[in-house]
Amino acid sequence: MIFTFRDLFKDHPWRISAALFCVAFGVFLSIQLIPGIPDPDSFYHIAMAQEIRDHGVVKDFYWLGDFTVLGGTYADQHFLYHVFLIPFVTFLPPFVGAKLATAILASLSIVVVYLLFRALEVRWAAWVAALLLLVNPYTFRMGLIKAPSLGVIGVFLLLLFAARRRFAALFVASACFVWAYGAFPLAFGAVGLYALTQGVASWKTHGRRKISRRSRLKRLWRNEGRLVICSFLGIIAGLVSSPYFPKNLRFYWIQTIQIAVVNFRGTIGVGGEWYPY
Repeated sequence: MIFTFRDLFKDHPWRISAALFCVAFGVFLSIQLIPGIPDPDSFYHIAMAQEIRDHGVVKDFYWLGDFTVLGGTYADQHFLYHVFLIPFVTFLPPFVGAKLATAILASLSIVVVYLLFRALEVRWAAWVAALLLLVNPYTFRMGLIKAPSLGVIGVFLLLLFAARRRFAALFVASACFVWAYGAFPLAFGAVGLYALTQGVASWKTHGRRKISRRSRLKRLWRNEGRLVICSFLGIIAGLVSSPYFPKNLRFYWIQTIQIAVVNFRGTIGVGGEWYPY
């Protein structure tokens, strides 16, 4: 019997995932070996991990004072990210540990993309996911000591659970996403867009099969409708169960609506990520 290298990974998603992680980790670790930190936000994230470790949940961020509208409505929008950093900044020198944690999260993002593509039956899913390592804006952003890598993992995990119809997992992941990443509306948007496209496709398919409108509506609710409801309820649960509730509601109003949607970039500098690409 002839055994080839291809047979080693054929139909073994966890072996492929491990191989992808190792390759991605090598790439992202090499990025972290560059001296210095390119984004000043990284100092905040490292310090917040240390603050939570030493003093528990930081609810009063008095350093903001009266210099910003968020001074009296602080909420840690990346709480789970900071919790994830704690062991790395504790058992290693803080900046070394943070860089290692960043390489791990960035590598996991590649693995999660592969698992989603595999669930969607994309051909050559592993190779397509690996192509992200050649996209400079992606590797740069994932290589920063910031929360977007965890946000990317969260969004693609939600899509993976939606594709697999894991309703309970989708609910829990949506709630956790609120605690992990401030741009949690992305979770509902991603799941909603997936449900919409799947619903349109299934509606047309069932229409060609002469299935009654009532039966099509039932199937649409059973499959796509419940995905949207589970994600929405998960987000609500995440908001209400947050240690910052109800203060976090005003915080997210300012962050999501006033800064992201209304956007005062014509008045003051709001940060490079809020400007057109």
